[in-house]
Amino acid sequence: MISPSPEQEECIAYNGSCAITARPGSGKTFCLSRKIIASQKASLPYQGVIAISYTNKASEELEERCRRMGYANSYSFFGTIDRFCLSQIIFPFARHCFGDIPRLEIVDEPPDDREYMAELSEATDETSNQTVLLVKKALHEGVIPLNAIGIIALVILASTSQCKRYLKARYSRFFVDEYQDCGEIQHKIVLQLVELGITGSVVGDVDQAIFGFAGKSPDYLKSLIQDDRFKHFEITENRRCDKSIVAYSLRLLGIDSHQIPPQDDIRIFVPHIDGDEQSVSRAIAGYLPKIMEKYSVEHFNQVAVLARSGKSLDRFAKYCGLPCRLYERTCLDDSYSIPKTMFKEILQLRFSKPLIWPFVDMQLGETASTRAKRAAYEDIRNLAETPAEQLASKIDEIKALAVRLSGTLPNDDDLTALEETLNDVHKLKNAYAPADESEVNCLTYHKAKGLEFDIVFCLDCYEYILPGYDPSQFQQDLCLFYVGVTRAKQACYIPQGTFRHNAKGECKKASRSSFLSLNGVNEMSHSPHWASISNEIFIP
Repeated sequence: MISPSPEQEECIAYNGSCAITARPGSGKTFCLSRKIIASQKASLPYQGVIAISYTNKASEELEERCRRMGYANSYSFFGTIDRFCLSQIIFPFARHCFGDIPRLEIVDEPPDDREYMAELSEATDETSNQTVLLVKKALHEGVIPLNAIGIIALVILASTSQCKRYLKARYSRFFVDEYQDCGEIQHKIVLQLVELGITGSVVGDVDQAIFGFAGKSPDYLKSLIQDDRFKHFEITENRRCDKSIVAYSLRLLGIDSHQIPPQDDIRIFVPHIDGDEQSVSRAIAGYLPKIMEKYSVEHFNQVAVLARSGKSLDRFAKYCGLPCRLYERTCLDDSYSIPKTMFKEILQLRFSKPLIWPFVDMQLGETASTRAKRAAYEDIRNLAETPAEQLASKIDEIKALAVRLSGTLPNDDDLTALEETLNDVHKLKNAYAPADESEVNCLTYHKAKGLEFDIVFCLDCYEYILPGYDPSQFQQDLCLFYVGVTRAKQACYIPQGTFRHNAKGECKKASRSSFLSLNGVNEMSHSPHWASISNEIFIP
């Protein structure tokens, strides 16, 4: 069993509210799970905890980790902020606040005749009479716009004493992961929980804030660090990456707390290749076997190729000649409706059997019988035994299972998206099945967040790509590059071609990314010249 570091031990032992900043590879999930385990001692027998993660998968993994460590509290909530708002605030207490309302339906795209819902989705002031009126109107029509889940929950929480009493009695503590990607509404809900006297712990890294385009901001994490009600802890020891990668990533951010590693111990490489993305892709494939041998990496799925865009990954997969797992988007990714999200979760579980039970248990909650949970578990297991080529024949079973797990009926658009996804078997596997041992992982920087690999190749590190054209996004782009570099455990390669293709497909002379010399990081990398390699050697 891994022992906590002194930094982690201090954080785990603290019983009050705290804001934890944790660098990549420092074990923030480990620390969070240990704090959840420790919270059992401070809770009453009928109390649990609120544990919020940004994806259902992350929530399942956190709950599973806690269960493996002996945590068995049926009163606890593990899930996303939207699921918390729906299951713990809106569904049980909407009627206390607004009287009799019909059965509520979550909609992704409100009907054209309900233009007021767009205004509701943009509302942030839960005390405004206009906001309250909009919430009341939507609920009395039986509709919850997906983008308005947070503000509806906030209005109910702020104005309903029954909801406040329930949360205060039911939960002793709350935990929120990835707080640097918090939005305004979620932050307000967290502050409401604090006002109720529920002890809170939030974890994040301001330097990994990469979702500014979605209205998320590290400023909310910074505000809690300055809040007298929260004690600030820093977990700085990187337990994932080689010390050379750690030193490089800190220097990249302007933190010069590490000495330049000896030249024979540098693990950041910026190889130069004459040619465009085709030449770069072939060079990576040609040099990869020697690189894997150097670092004793046995399987291709321990290697990742990261890029800014899916087009760059498409080009790499086309030209490299290696088996690649290109994590593609499907029709189910076109929106974030509840049914589409549930379909995706079911398909992911079909390829990830160990996580089935935690997911089912979390979705159905403590009110569901063990028989109901077991039935849902067996249904997903049966899907796992069904060949991918035959999943299209199981669409009715998948639909019924999604309704049982989410409580939301899919519309025609949801079902069409599911059908199209199941019928494209190649894309289905590339979207949801993990890479096997013979496949190189190909992901965008955004998708790679939270993952780790022995060897990482960071593509698209050119001016006007990473960083992009917009100077106001420079810091956001820097965080994205920082996330990419810190996915590597043993070595990181940042190949530089002499030419690149722009968004229009035009071949342009490539300009080296300014990130590669920022704060003197060029002193902490090697720049070998890689020869262009003929395509013939990659013929299977």
